[in-house]
Amino acid sequence: MYVGFDIYRVADGQIVEHWDGLVDETPPNESGHTQLDGPTKVDASADTEANRAFVKKAWATFLQGQDYDAAGNFTRADDQFTQHSGDIPDGVQNMVDFLKQLKADDSALTYNTLHRTVADGNFVLTFSEGSIAGERHFFCELWRIEDGKWVELWDAIGPVPPDDELAHSHGAFRSVAD
Repeated sequence: MYVGFDIYRVADGQIVEHWDGLVDETPPNESGHTQLDGPTKVDASADTEANRAFVKKAWATFLQGQDYDAAGNFTRADDQFTQHSGDIPDGVQNMVDFLKQLKADDSALTYNTLHRTVADGNFVLTFSEGSIAGERHFFCELWRIEDGKWVELWDAIGPVPPDDELAHSHGAFRSVAD
C-alpha cells in the first residue's frame, strides 16, 4: 500500500495541475506512530501565514542549511516532538541524531529547492527537491505547529527520475504557471 501527499493547483474551480509524493507504507516507528495516525483537525485560530513563514525559515536553516544543532530554535524545549517517519522515534534529538548519522555516512538528505508550501492553520506542507547520497529525491513534509514551534512531522520521501524520463514534459516540480 502507498501513502503520501497530493497537491493540486486549482484555477477557476478546476484542477489544472497535480503533484504527488507517494511512498510504500512502513511499519510503525519505534514510538509506535504510523505514517497515517495523529491529529487531523486544523486549528482555525492559528495564524496560517505566520506558520508558513516560520516553516520556510526553519526549512532553510535546518534542512537546506543542514544546521541540525539549530533544532532547538524551531522546537519546544521539552523535546516533545511526535515523529511519524518509520525510521525515527519521537523526540527532536532523535531526529537530529538520525540526520547527523546520515550525513556522517555520506547519505545526507540534501535539500536544494523548496518548490511549494501549502498551509492551513497549524499545518504546513513543504514540497521540495534534493537528493539522498547523490540520488534525486522529492521531500513532502507536513509539519504541525503549536505556539510557533514544530511539534509533529509526517513525511514522504522518495526518488524522482530525471525529467526526460517522465510521462510528460512539465518536469517533476515545475508548474506550468511559473
